[in-house]
Amino acid sequence: ISQLRSVPGVDARWYTRMQPWIALLGKDATLNINTASVTLLATLEGVTPDMARRLVSERPLQGYASVEDFTFTPALIGLGVQAAGLGTASRWFRITTHVRVGQSRLRLESDMAR
Repeated sequence: ISQLRSVPGVDARWYTRMQPWIALLGKDATLNINTASVTLLATLEGVTPDMARRLVSERPLQGYASVEDFTFTPALIGLGVQAAGLGTASRWFRITTHVRVGQSRLRLESDMAR
């Protein structure tokens, strides 16, 4: 991800602001609909931020049993949200570690696959 810094127009400020939202995952990676945030759900085709908030607030406590259960929720019917790229489990996790020794601070982020 740090290689993005070499892309024209990507300065330190942009990189710092966007870094929490950037991940390089394999082709088989899916968006876990049972843990996705409002921000991530709002990136789905046709889903507005208000709809995404509704999806999160109405998400079953135990999560959706299948992607089809999610795509056929009343809020999504007729929008054409595709099941491709969606899933009900997480395989990738980001671990963030903060260390402070005296006046020095260090933050390390690692993306891990299960």
